[in-house]
Order: sequence, then C-alpha cells, then structure tokens
Amino acid sequence: MGIDIYFTGKLRHSLEKLNASASWRCVEEIRLRINRPVMVLGDGKIFYLTGEGELKKDVTDALICHREDLDRCLELMSDYSLYAFNEEIKNGFITLPGGHRVGICGQAVCDNGEVKQIKNISSMNFRLAGQRIGIAAELTKQLLRKNGIYNTLILSPAGCGKTTLLRDIVRCVSDMGITVSVIDERSEIAACYKGIPQNDVGDCTDVMDMIPKSKGIMMVLRSMSPRVIAVDEINRNEDIAAIRSARSCGAALLCTMHSDENSFEQNIISEGIFERFIQLANDRTCRVYDGSLCLIYEGKLQSAEEMV
Repeated sequence: MGIDIYFTGKLRHSLEKLNASASWRCVEEIRLRINRPVMVLGDGKIFYLTGEGELKKDVTDALICHREDLDRCLELMSDYSLYAFNEEIKNGFITLPGGHRVGICGQAVCDNGEVKQIKNISSMNFRLAGQRIGIAAELTKQLLRKNGIYNTLILSPAGCGKTTLLRDIVRCVSDMGITVSVIDERSEIAACYKGIPQNDVGDCTDVMDMIPKSKGIMMVLRSMSPRVIAVDEINRNEDIAAIRSARSCGAALLCTMHSDENSFEQNIISEGIFERFIQLANDRTCRVYDGSLCLIYEGKLQSAEEMV
C-alpha cells in the first residue's frame, strides 16, 4: 500500500510523483517537521523533496511542511479516531497497513514518570517497510539442530540490518514447521497492524506485540509452548533473566544486540547462554561463529530478488 494516501494537498501531489518515479525504490524514510523542509532518506543519504516530487541535495526548492500537513496526516492515519491510537502514540509511533511505521515527536504528558499522551505533535518520521525475503536461507542452515535451532545471538553496529535478518531467520525456521514465538516490543519484527503481522514471519509463528521483552518471554513460555523465542535488541538485565528462564524450560533463543564492545555484550558472550553468534557488517558480510567463537560460515546476504 502506498503511503501517499495519508497526505493531502501539495505534499500528496509531490509524493504521488515521487512514488511513480525510479527514485522511489531508494526511499527509506520521509521526515516531516513543522515549518521545515520535507526530507527523504535514501541509500543512506539525505535529500530534500521538491513540489514536483524530485529528490535534491539543495534545499532551495524544497517543499515546506506546515502544521495542517501533520494534522491531516494524523487524521488519515487514525481514520479520524486519533484517541483509538493513543496507546501506540504514547509509545512514540503508529504502525500502518503494510508494516510502515511512523515515529512521532511532540509534547509528552506524564504522570508519575509514565507517558500518558503525546500532544502538540511537531514532527513525524515515516519509515517504509522493506522486507528482504530469502537473505537468511543459507545462513539458517548453520543454526539448525535436531528438533530446533541453536541458541543464537545476532551482533552488529546500528543500521547494519539485525532486525531484517532476524525476521527472515524467523520466517525460514517457522516455515520448516518449528513453532516460533516473537516478542515484538516495538512492532519492528512483524509490524503488526491491529494485531495482524504485516511482515512475513512464517506459518508457525505467534506474535506477542508491544510488550516488554522480559514479560513477553514469560507469557509465551506459559501459554504457547514455543520451540524458539525471538526477541530484538536485548539490553537490560531483566531481559537476560527471562532468557535464562526460557533456556531452562527448553526453548531456544534467537536474539539481537548492538555490538559496540561494551561490558554488557562481553558478559553475555562469556556467560555461555548462546551457542551461535552471527556478526553483521555494513557491507552485508555475515559471519557465523560457534560457541567457542570459531568461524563456521561466511557469506554475503542476498534477497531472493537479487539472486534471480
């Protein structure tokens, strides 16, 4: 589904033209800020969107976003029932059909340290969903064991594709008939819209959406009998405690973590929870290590479309 349907006026006209051009294929994010130029992120570079749907490095002809543009976006995204999306908005985002995700910033209304509402919204970031089906096909073979997979941790710096790879491993494993429970705290893995995954996470996958990882892990252990539990970006001690519980109950773990040589990461590796480590680099190079950190696989990630 095209996201231009969530805009009106000059902004919609411009995005419809962009959507019909070859430049659209590189678009990753569209950023709207009140009284500022409309910006587009593509291929890791920043461009300005013109009134005629062109992407330029020069800000001179850039389209300017106004308050009414954001207000109309919110009305259209929420089907004129903004209150129904308050739970999502207070977490800082809305998920759209197709898995597109809209980050939101504004004035937070807090009560006892908890965010109750975000009002006077001043900027939005449309992050376009982009699955890469098939990138994990070869790699997943290195993770399989009898009746399941090895406990696996994906490591990489930010922006290298940890979540994208995690999603496709889940799909591959699930389509082998292995039951997977995804704990999707920020709706980034399955991209659920009204509870329905918009991304392909496989036929044998159950998704617990928008729940803290530690609580979600314990809930699916009690109710779903998963053979694999998948979570994105473990970074808290309570996450690790829940992971230990899952392992003691016989479920395999499939997790990601930012790799920046911090002590938390080193402790996870030394603790022996994981039996496979996947290291990603910016150039899509992927290396798989066993529990002793011996290299057992190296390759380049390619989607099914790229391999044709």
